[in-house]
Amino acid sequence: LSIWNFFNKMVVASVKLITTNRDTVTKVYLPKFVLLLVKMGVNTFKMIVSFLLVVLFMIFYHVPITWNVLWFFPILITVIIFTFGVCTIMMHFGVFAEDLVNLVNIALRMLFYMTGVFYDISTKVHNVTYRTLLLDLNPIANFIYNMRNVLIYKSSPVGMWTLIWFFGGILLCVLGINTIYKYENTYVKVMR
Repeated sequence: LSIWNFFNKMVVASVKLITTNRDTVTKVYLPKFVLLLVKMGVNTFKMIVSFLLVVLFMIFYHVPITWNVLWFFPILITVIIFTFGVCTIMMHFGVFAEDLVNLVNIALRMLFYMTGVFYDISTKVHNVTYRTLLLDLNPIANFIYNMRNVLIYKSSPVGMWTLIWFFGGILLCVLGINTIYKYENTYVKVMR
C-alpha cells in the first residue's frame, strides 16, 4: 500500500503541477522537472516513514529477517525512477489537457485493482496468461509483489522484470525530461 500511495499521489499531483505553480513558472526560469523533484522528495519521505512502520510491525509479529531484505533498496530505487518517468510525461500533458486529472484518476482506480495491493496475484491468478498480464506487465504490481517477497516471504525478487522496469523507468525519465525541455516555452503561452 505504501508503494501504491506513493505512485498514485505522484501521478495525480504531476498532472496539475505546472498549472498550480503558474506564478513561479511564468516569472522565473526554472527547469520544470524541479517542481516534480520537490514534490517527489516530500512523498518519498512519507513513503519511507510508512516503511519504517512496516519494519516495526515485522519486529512486533516476529517476521524473520534475512539477507533478501537488502533487495528492498534496489526495488525502491526502481519505484522512484519509474514514478519520476511517468510523472514527467503526465506533467507535460497536464498543461495541455485540463481534464486529464479526471482521466488519470479513473485509470489509476482501474490500475489499483490490478496491482494486488490487497491480495497476492501469484496465488490468486492461476492462468499463466492473466498472471503475466497482471504481474509482469504491470510495473506497480511487480514492485508490490517483489516487496512482499523480500520483506515478508524471505525470498528474492523476480529480478528480470524489476530490471526491465528499471531501464524502462530510465527511458521514461529521458523521454519526459526531453519533452519538457522541448515544449517548456509553450507552457507559458498555454497557461495565459
